[in-house]
Amino acid sequence: MSPNDLCSKGTPSPVANNPVHIIDTEEKEAIDVDDDTLQGSRTDKRLNWSREEDTRLERVKEPLSDFHACWVKSARVWQSGMSDDQIKEKAKEMYANQNHDKPFTLEHIWKVVRGEKKWSAYVNRLNKEKETMQKLTQLKW
Repeated sequence: MSPNDLCSKGTPSPVANNPVHIIDTEEKEAIDVDDDTLQGSRTDKRLNWSREEDTRLERVKEPLSDFHACWVKSARVWQSGMSDDQIKEKAKEMYANQNHDKPFTLEHIWKVVRGEKKWSAYVNRLNKEKETMQKLTQLKW
């Protein structure tokens, strides 16, 4: 018996059972987003947000970016021995002071988006727009 006989009998093709190949050949599956809207399931690979989801995102953008700015300031003034929780508490205090003692209630969302590159890019763009608007207002006066 030659070594070629063993390979041709027992070794499966690496392409035939490749999980990526199997996933790519499957039909588009409905993406079930648990929401209260009357819209049907969406079948796109990239989700298109509903009007309600867009509205919710628009409502949380500003408070999230404000809190993130407070967190960044708190982290920059990091003192030796401060834990992440202490930095977060300091940022919450700073946020409350800036917003008429209103507590930050979107921490669960902030924890998800704070490490995302897309969110960081959005915050950077928002900061640049604020700086530009401040410069324009100063020039007008």
